[in-house]
Amino acid sequence: MKLRPDVNSATLRDVYRDEVFAWIKEVSAENISYDVPSQRWVETPEGYLRSRYIQPCRNLPNAPLTTLQQGQAGFWAEVTVPYVDLYNYYDGPPTRQGWLFDLAYYNLQPRLYYQQIIWVDEVKSGDDGGILYRVRDRYNDPGDLFWADGAAFRPLTEEDISLSTRM
Repeated sequence: MKLRPDVNSATLRDVYRDEVFAWIKEVSAENISYDVPSQRWVETPEGYLRSRYIQPCRNLPNAPLTTLQQGQAGFWAEVTVPYVDLYNYYDGPPTRQGWLFDLAYYNLQPRLYYQQIIWVDEVKSGDDGGILYRVRDRYNDPGDLFWADGAAFRPLTEEDISLSTRM
């Protein structure tokens, strides 16, 4: 986090993985540096961040479904919050995805991020009474299974899916 939108500006503090900031506006660097790949910065209430290190997102929690529709094998859902933690990811078959091994090596929490689309094939109540969705990395693939907070997902509608196939 910098005091001004300039790589030579005073550093206010370190910024950590998956921190969420209010985004005021995007600005250009005060001093152009040709050895710096991006000259765009984001102004936050605390200071300035180089835009190449941040992902714009929104925080739109949802009222989760409490059950799957009768006869439905599952549904596609979009993450509508900055990120959602994945729980019990070793529940089921052994981990198959390389990115999970990498996260475990660095002791990082597995997560899904804003606007990711995932298949949901089971719904249950968590220990705290919240609704959890069982999500899988690929539809109909025996890949890794995870539990995640259902409020982080918006079920996609038929219209959402049909629009995406026309693009």
